[in-house]
Amino acid sequence: MLACGDCQQNMVRNGVTQKGKSYSYYMCFSNRTEKSCTSHRINDTKLEAAVLAVFHQHVANLMNAERILQYINSLPVKRNEVRQTDNLINQKLAEVERYNRYKTKLYESMVDGLIDVEEYKERKSAYDEKLRQAENAAGKLRAEYDALRKSTGSHAWIEQFKRHKDITELTRPIAVTFIERIYVYENKRIEVVFKYQYDYERILDYIQSIHAAHPFRLPGDGQNNGSRLERSVV
Repeated sequence: MLACGDCQQNMVRNGVTQKGKSYSYYMCFSNRTEKSCTSHRINDTKLEAAVLAVFHQHVANLMNAERILQYINSLPVKRNEVRQTDNLINQKLAEVERYNRYKTKLYESMVDGLIDVEEYKERKSAYDEKLRQAENAAGKLRAEYDALRKSTGSHAWIEQFKRHKDITELTRPIAVTFIERIYVYENKRIEVVFKYQYDYERILDYIQSIHAAHPFRLPGDGQNNGSRLERSVV
């Protein structure tokens, strides 16, 4: 979980005793074994305090994102977007059904001798292409519709983070549950990669896309909110 931010190797724990007091710290494994990287040495207590602070900030960002999502979902533009996408799906499905009917009638016309085989093949090929395009469009619209509907619901993983928003100690079970990776850089700067990061990025992208198209302010806030969230906490 804990890695050097430069060479990506794991950090290892060491201990030292000075004036009768024991201290623990982490250092880069590459530096310890091969001297192929700098030490990236950091006190374990300071590291834990820094990661805890980053965790609190990340939870605050998630709660803010959730609040913005709830507000967006209450806007007429969101309800209209869902309804319009649903209508477009129905239109494309109607196209699919129509071209399937055309193909059936076309085959019947060939069987009845109204058109020859060559004309049947040529017109069927055109219908097949239009049918493929309509089915692809319907599939993309369904994915868009599902994403819109999903954004209106609750996010269980955010609730998990929120339940730990007031922790005062970063225990190992909490770290394992919520943190994917911690990178330590030579200047003692840390970067925490949280689990569900991809989901968080998608939420930010969605909020910013809505804000770009329809700038909004949350009630009680004095500035636009669509670009206030942080993408990563370092």
